[in-house]
Amino acid sequence: MKKYWSIRTLFNLGILLAFVFGAFAPATSTLAAPAQARLTVVNHSSKTLKLWLSGPAIYRISVPTGQTKTYAVNRGVYKYTANACGVTATGTLDMTINKTLVMPVCGGRISVNDPHTEDLGQVLKVVKVEVQNKSTGAATAVFKGPAVYMFTLAKGADKFYTMAKGSYKVTVYACGKTTKHNFTADKGKKFVIACS
Repeated sequence: MKKYWSIRTLFNLGILLAFVFGAFAPATSTLAAPAQARLTVVNHSSKTLKLWLSGPAIYRISVPTGQTKTYAVNRGVYKYTANACGVTATGTLDMTINKTLVMPVCGGRISVNDPHTEDLGQVLKVVKVEVQNKSTGAATAVFKGPAVYMFTLAKGADKFYTMAKGSYKVTVYACGKTTKHNFTADKGKKFVIACS
């Protein structure tokens, strides 16, 4: 005796197979990560922050002072160059996860408790330095080290400048002569220009 499949049985079998295969399809698609990660850049410094990323893709990012911008970045590890507060630094950036980069005021720091947030002030290592002119007239000081700076101060001036942290050779033009000095720029340091 021949057995024939009824239309109703085939229909029920088809629905059952659709449920079985349909149950597996959403599970595999939810496991796949999106192709891009979110990069948020916050700039609290007094000048435009520039950031160049090179890796799975190339990005040139510019964030004006006091602004926050968000970008969709292809996931991966990038080499970066950051420029802010007159200082340039390089490093690597893991963009396999969402990240926030914060540039504090020049010479400042932020408190970071989130593994997704990085303090660019720690990378750029900018410090605030006091420069005093106790000479008999106007004076100019040229700092050469991790970066180059030139400051001209009126007689009796006492000013604060931000500069890259590190060791400098300083040439001072004051009191009708040129003198050479060594100076280490660090938080709270002071450089005094005098005639003696």
